[in-house]
Amino acid sequence: MEIRIPGPNESGLLPTAEVLREYVRPFNIAAEQRYGHVVNGRLLDQDGNELRGGLIVDVAFLRSTRNGTTYSVKVRALSKSPAARQAVSGRNGPWACWHGVYAYLQALYAEFPDAVVRSAFITYRGVEEFEAHAPETFWRRAQSGQPYFGELCHNLGWHDWHDAPERPHY
Repeated sequence: MEIRIPGPNESGLLPTAEVLREYVRPFNIAAEQRYGHVVNGRLLDQDGNELRGGLIVDVAFLRSTRNGTTYSVKVRALSKSPAARQAVSGRNGPWACWHGVYAYLQALYAEFPDAVVRSAFITYRGVEEFEAHAPETFWRRAQSGQPYFGELCHNLGWHDWHDAPERPHY
């Protein structure tokens, strides 16, 4: 997705790639706390494997104009982590689940409410559009007859923690 930041936030902060990567931290911490347990100071899953929340953000600078700075941002997940989702075919992979991308964008908009986010399916021009329309994307399908994006989460336990939004009626 592309993210355009029109200018500095209220604190005068302009985003850098490192700042944009940090917005996954709250989600990763919540995932670790929800799905892991601590043994000898290490967070482990039920099989004894070390657990990380699982979201990773790749950021690349695209351009800077008088309208702001634009970055290419890819939110992905560690395969089989709580933040991963399945392909429509059922294959596990490094794709971030709906909940992870939603949490990332919530953190981004908390810091930069005027940001413009453009994905393959929708464009949000600021926090108001994000809050109004992002929950609807849970119920979006990649193609007709396929599962909804929100239902492709690798770990469907997220639905306990972050309830599915109400389905829109068109």
